Amino acid sequence: MRQAIKAFSLGPGVVVCILLCEAHTFAQSVEYSVTELSAPSYDHSYAYGINNDGQVVGSTYTGSNRFPHAFLYSGGSMHDLGTVPGCNSSYAYGINDNGQVVGNACTGSNRFAHAFLYSGGSMLNLGTVPGRSSSYAYEINENGQVVGNGYTRSNRFPHAFLYSGGSMHDLGTVPGYRSSYAYGINEDGQVVGDAYTRSNRFPHAFLYSGGLMIDLNSLIATNSGWTLEEATAINNDGEIVGNAYTRSGKFPRAFLYSDGSMLSLGTVPGYNSSYAHGINDDGQVVGSAGTRSSRLPHAFLYSGGLMMDLNSLIATNSGWTLEVATAINDNGQIVGEGIDPGGNQEAFLLTPDPVPEPATLGLLALGIGVLFAGRKLHQRSLPG
Repeated sequence: MRQAIKAFSLGPGVVVCILLCEAHTFAQSVEYSVTELSAPSYDHSYAYGINNDGQVVGSTYTGSNRFPHAFLYSGGSMHDLGTVPGCNSSYAYGINDNGQVVGNACTGSNRFAHAFLYSGGSMLNLGTVPGRSSSYAYEINENGQVVGNGYTRSNRFPHAFLYSGGSMHDLGTVPGYRSSYAYGINEDGQVVGDAYTRSNRFPHAFLYSGGLMIDLNSLIATNSGWTLEEATAINNDGEIVGNAYTRSGKFPRAFLYSDGSMLSLGTVPGYNSSYAHGINDDGQVVGSAGTRSSRLPHAFLYSGGLMMDLNSLIATNSGWTLEVATAINDNGQIVGEGIDPGGNQEAFLLTPDPVPEPATLGLLALGIGVLFAGRKLHQRSLPG
């Protein structure tokens, strides 16, 4: 019996190998199904936001790009959200888990656009920050707080805004800069975006938290060699993604900022730049990779420390080229734009196929159980 236990005590190492092999197989087997989000009577569509229920928002266009309309994809159907009274076009960019949608609506001349909140089947004009004539909304959190930016009539020096409690608040800008744009907000009301001047000075990414506008570059090592130019999204853990440049200004890279550290996410093999557009609460990042050539950009997923071309994670015979991934929800569903099998620019929804298979899950569970059982038996067989 003691000999048998001793022989079995070698098992955990083998089990670990089995578990690692299964984990590798799991990673390789991840694949996504593609759903095209197109609308009748429109030639093109673009998707910008998705919530945890899989509802998607974006805009649809005709061939002439005249009078685009915001859409909501829900329950397997596309719904035209219409527009604000007095406007003939609309664009939807963000949606929360309550199904509230934000974007902007404007006239054919694109003058004096106004941010809107679509809720309960009606579209509410959010107006503008006092002293400004236009507003654009890009994201909304579960508390109904909305972020975007507002312009004057001359469109000079736009400022980021936070819409909360029924009114718009000017967030100002980073010290030394004249303009600001807000793109993302989390459940704690933390806002991210970027600040600009009219000079050739690099724009700087910002975090608005606790009533303060903070230059994100002041929170990373001064010798990092990177300039964080644009922050595009923030999750509920305070992780921020966006785009950064080296001091030479060539080949931007997607970045992930967390707890005072900035990580360059690299890019997809064969490409020399990357742009991050969205992040979920699991830290998965989506965006696009590009080159300076005429080669089409490719959408990417950054997960588990790996930068993956999303085109390698769909069926090879799908006919799609996924160009840009704009958002990802906590279930791993991804939205963006690409070229469909017919050669049209259309929005897509990617849904992870159910993996691993039940047999794989059973083997993993069995392996873990054997590992711990082996450890206990091994400990009992030791002298004393």
